[in-house]
Amino acid sequence: MERLKAKLAEAEVRSLYVVDDELRDRCMDLLVRPGKADTAVRDAAVVLEHRIRKAAGLGPEDYGVSLVDKALSPKTGLLDFGGLKPEREGIHQLYRGVIAFFKNPTSHQIIQDYDVTRARQVVGLIDLLLQLLREAKRKEAAAETRKPATPRS
Repeated sequence: MERLKAKLAEAEVRSLYVVDDELRDRCMDLLVRPGKADTAVRDAAVVLEHRIRKAAGLGPEDYGVSLVDKALSPKTGLLDFGGLKPEREGIHQLYRGVIAFFKNPTSHQIIQDYDVTRARQVVGLIDLLLQLLREAKRKEAAAETRKPATPRS
């Protein structure tokens, strides 16, 4: 029965296409190993935190939801996704929610029976968030591109 479950999990994972190379390298094999779905979610969330930290130019002392707030807060964050205020608030809350709801439980305890299907969905969601993060700009750089040209004298 365990072999059958493992084969099914492997087939499901193959149906998940992950764009981000690092995410794929760190997480995909964990999704087919029995009892490692929680580790796949934690590792995926750590990759996300690492990329947020790197994009925002923050240090290792910044992590979790406070990292997301420093990097993505619509008012004070270091990164800009553009768009209207409700969209900026939404993207901030989306990243914040992924860290709070998916990463925190898997970072603080072992969850042997973590649902593999749910883990695959979370890894897929984090893959999307990594793609969106690549499109974000540092606020000072984003402000430069929006500045009107000054007339020459």
